[in-house]
Amino acid sequence: MLSSITLDDEATAEIRAKHFAGVQSAELKHSRLAKRPNGRKRIVDFVRDLASKNSAASVPVATAFAAHKRFQLLTLITDLWVEPAMHEDGIDMYERGGNVAFSNMSFYVLGLAPQFLDQLLKLFEPMMRLRTREAYESFWDFVYHKFHNPVEISPDPQVQKMIRDTIVCFMGGQDRLGPTHLLGLPEHCLDVAFSTVAITAHHWQNRISEPLRFVLDESKYLTQSKWIWEEVTRRDMPKATFHGSANVRIEFPLNIEGTTTADSKLVHQLQLADLVAGAVCERLLEVEYRGCECGERPMKIERLEELQQSIDALQSIKVPALAARFRCAASR
Repeated sequence: MLSSITLDDEATAEIRAKHFAGVQSAELKHSRLAKRPNGRKRIVDFVRDLASKNSAASVPVATAFAAHKRFQLLTLITDLWVEPAMHEDGIDMYERGGNVAFSNMSFYVLGLAPQFLDQLLKLFEPMMRLRTREAYESFWDFVYHKFHNPVEISPDPQVQKMIRDTIVCFMGGQDRLGPTHLLGLPEHCLDVAFSTVAITAHHWQNRISEPLRFVLDESKYLTQSKWIWEEVTRRDMPKATFHGSANVRIEFPLNIEGTTTADSKLVHQLQLADLVAGAVCERLLEVEYRGCECGERPMKIERLEELQQSIDALQSIKVPALAARFRCAASR
């Protein structure tokens, strides 16, 4: 979760006095305030106040972007293994958002077998971080084994078929690219900061014409990720256009003047950003886990059939070379 605030010192002091007068702690932290009913009420009133300011102002005063880590990790199988294999065969998976559509479908379909999805991600992450032969073989052996033994994925034959129809695309990427591809991937390609930096900067530069300057909290994570901000927001970056989901177009270089870090105890805007991030994160978790755990809710048969139709539609695309390679991977 990444939150940002554009309030000046005067407006920040006014909000602190209005909503957090009497708070004993020198630094406002969501994790502390949310422990007590009075603190939670203060947070809710504060967020409502910010929301009203966002609606009234020509330029928003606060925003927050969330990264669903499990989903993002799964999308990297598409971006780093499926898409490059298709690209080598002359197919642009990014055209018309094919990578987004396939990632969404994959997450929904594999979520029908939560234990399988969890194990897939648990093996994929160390493969991408360690880059060892053992980690590489552990991940791909798992994928191939489950493909050939689908009863271990789910007792439902329809779910088995849909998942096999999805992971065969992963296998096609491995068959086309091999272990040398893994060794050539960027070192920090799993870091969510790349996407949150670009989206946050894009959000503000579309609303503020003058060059932007970001001040990051001196937390361990943000301090370690500062180099990502500096690389992604370089003024001398070559011109390029990134096509994201929901028709988002991010133009590089970004209109960023610079990035610095500061102690949140001294910069009160950072404290307000922490409150926003904590509140939004708590709300998203409440929505996601309301009722039952992700993947455990029974899905209507009509919805399963819709998903199967989506998979069949993707596979019906006339791509002979890639289809042949996927069949070859499946028969490994």
